[in-house]
Amino acid sequence: MAPGSYETFELLIDQGQDSLVARVIRSPAGDARADFVLPFDEDVLTSFLWQTVGATRHYGSAADSGQLLDVRTFGTQLYDAVFAGEVGACLKRGLDAAARRDAGLRISLRIDRDLARLSDLPWEFLYSSALQRYLAPSVETPLVRYLEVPHSVQLQPVRPPLVVLAVLSNPAGVPA
Repeated sequence: MAPGSYETFELLIDQGQDSLVARVIRSPAGDARADFVLPFDEDVLTSFLWQTVGATRHYGSAADSGQLLDVRTFGTQLYDAVFAGEVGACLKRGLDAAARRDAGLRISLRIDRDLARLSDLPWEFLYSSALQRYLAPSVETPLVRYLEVPHSVQLQPVRPPLVVLAVLSNPAGVPA
C-alpha cells in the first residue's frame, strides 16, 4: 500500500422505520443499504462500556448483568450487525478495489445527530471474522467518526506558541 493513499468508504448510520439503517453513501464499490438492530441489550451494553472505556455519561453506572463481553466478541457482534448483507459485500468489494489501486480503505462512519447515543459506542472495536482483524487500528482500514451537527463549528484562533502535552504509557508486565 502506498503511504497515505486511501479510498473512502462512507457509512451513514440512520434511524429507519423499525430498526437502524446502515447506508454506504460513498465507496469505490457503489452504494448499499442494510437494516440492523444493535445486538446488545442496555444492561450488557452498560456493563461492557463501564468495564472497557468507562463511558458512563449516558449509560449510567455499571450494571451487573452477569453477561460480560470481551472486546473481540463485542466487536464481532457489532460488525456482524452493521456490516450484514449488502453493506458487508460492499465493504469487501471496496477493500478489493482499494487493494488493486495499492491503497487503503478509510472507513468514514457518520452517525445521524438524532442518534448521538451511538457515538458513545466503541466503534474502534469493530472486528471482522472474515479478515481476522480489527478494522480501526489497521493502516489498511482506518476508522474516522463523524457526528452530524446542524451547524458549522467555529474555530477559535490559537496564539503561539502552541503547547502540547504528550503522554506515552508503557506499564511494566504488559506487552507492547
